[in-house]
Amino acid sequence: MRKTNGNAWFRSLLWMALLPGITGMACADTMIDTTPSWIGMGVSPFGSPNTETYGEIITVPLADPVLNSWTFYMEQSSSIQFQGEVYAWNGFMATGPSLFESAVMTTTNPNIFQPITFNTGGLALTPGGTYVLFASDSKDAQTGANGTWGIVSGGSYTGGTFSYINNGTDISQWTSNFWSTAGNYDLAFKADFDTPSAVPEPSARILLTTALCAVAVLTLRRRKLAH
Repeated sequence: MRKTNGNAWFRSLLWMALLPGITGMACADTMIDTTPSWIGMGVSPFGSPNTETYGEIITVPLADPVLNSWTFYMEQSSSIQFQGEVYAWNGFMATGPSLFESAVMTTTNPNIFQPITFNTGGLALTPGGTYVLFASDSKDAQTGANGTWGIVSGGSYTGGTFSYINNGTDISQWTSNFWSTAGNYDLAFKADFDTPSAVPEPSARILLTTALCAVAVLTLRRRKLAH
């Protein structure tokens, strides 16, 4: 009687069970990036006493709705302390609660544009939803300190636009007053989006259960034959 290699057969069944789940997991990543169009142009003044808040309205990619990080480019005094924020956007202003708030941050060199990155740790947003990513020194205002942020023209990003609000130190205005938008301008920025953590498809779990049951039956039969 021909003997079969039970271990090899078991491995084959496991691959049959797991392959649909593996192939069903999307490995995607979307980077929104306006910096290739940036020629060093800037917008100012950011900071006290009025324009404490600059941001970019964005549209969340449908397939990659998890925001890992975003980056703005700032040339400003290191005395300006600011925090990054993520809010939903209702077409006129930020809305709802804060979805993310960074630690207090500063630049380190006031003489050059620096990339300032806000890491969210993986913030799940609504696919296709509209949000505003911004930074503000409203909570940490330094009197008389101003800065310049990188900006691009020409509609390099069609999913949003540069936005700002002269809210001073009153953060309640973020969600109660209309923001200003700058028409055909966007901030020089990058936003890194990723896909949600995928789980095996139900069919993969069913096949895996079937494979394990088959292995159990085969083992039982081999033991009976051995006796």
